[in-house]
Amino acid sequence: MKKLLAFMVAFVAIFCAIKSARATQPIYSLNHLPPEAATQDKVYLGKTTDPKTGREVEGYAYITRKNSSAPNSIQSQTTNQTNQATSSAQSQTVPQTGCYGFIGSLDKIKQAKPWVMNPTNNAGLDENTVYNIYSANINKWQDAADGKVDGNLKTITGPVTITHNPLTGGYNGQNEVFFGPINDPNLPNSVAVTVVYSYGSSFSPNMREIVEWDSQIDDRYSWSTTGEPGKLDFENVTVHEIGEIFGMAVQPNSACSNQAMYQYSAPEDISHRNLGTQDITGIWQLYVDHTVDTDHDGFPDYAEQYMNTDPFNACGPNAFPADANGSTNVNSTDLLMFAKHFGNFGATNYDPRFDTNANGSINSTDLLQVANKFGPCRIP
Repeated sequence: MKKLLAFMVAFVAIFCAIKSARATQPIYSLNHLPPEAATQDKVYLGKTTDPKTGREVEGYAYITRKNSSAPNSIQSQTTNQTNQATSSAQSQTVPQTGCYGFIGSLDKIKQAKPWVMNPTNNAGLDENTVYNIYSANINKWQDAADGKVDGNLKTITGPVTITHNPLTGGYNGQNEVFFGPINDPNLPNSVAVTVVYSYGSSFSPNMREIVEWDSQIDDRYSWSTTGEPGKLDFENVTVHEIGEIFGMAVQPNSACSNQAMYQYSAPEDISHRNLGTQDITGIWQLYVDHTVDTDHDGFPDYAEQYMNTDPFNACGPNAFPADANGSTNVNSTDLLMFAKHFGNFGATNYDPRFDTNANGSINSTDLLQVANKFGPCRIP
């Protein structure tokens, strides 16, 4: 009996060790993308377990490639992310207002971690210039994170280390930027791939966080730092890639063509080197302080972004969080609609639209907030 018990204990220990070892490796990585990457420009990479925290991590790859239907243009993320971001665990609506949106359920970088860059390339670009441009592009987003482009940077990333050692990407505890041919057969015509790892969709919104990222630029193409004819502009493309790293979604609508996160670009195009007004609004709303309530309706901007209501209007279509049925008058009907969605994040009846404090739980606290807003919506 003792031998049998010892055998069972040893078997369980070995099984757990094997399971743990497998869990520390992503299903897919930057160098090994799933087959759907051939046709989809936002690709789910699967889940892994962070070996340090034990928390579940999900990965997505965002692919920028030459548009085969328009040889002189490049495109990024043809999948319309403004409607839905899906994982195997939970489907969540992507907050979207005007010409900005977010890659997940308000996924963002919460800890300023260092990053590593290998500027070595076969495109003939000066390494110092590459580093300076990429760093400046990061600062453009950090400058705009308070809603103003005024030189005051919000620290989102940590310091950079320059290396000439090979970088390969993958969930390895390091944020990496590097050049190299993208040889994955599932990535035809790819000029850049950015991978973002975040605490996954099984976590409530206040726990979601981008914890690691990698970005690879394919140096088999002709690149320029000065807008040379017929060449891809390094500054133009990478300011867009950094937007994805920070949590911003691509905009496919032609009305958004003057934004850095616009889906399309072209060789020698330098028109997206700087952030557009909606890029600035978007990064501000993603990283906004939890006390900011732009429309003064009693619901902070960060909560409205999660609920997918308009944080800039206190009254109107889908503007007032307490007005669930859009009647512009909050009453018992709205209260009942909220009550039907009682539950925690991940439950079938949970809907972020009814989570007034964006904490992953719809309960009496949310009902009390709604009850306190009874009556017609008011424009402050």
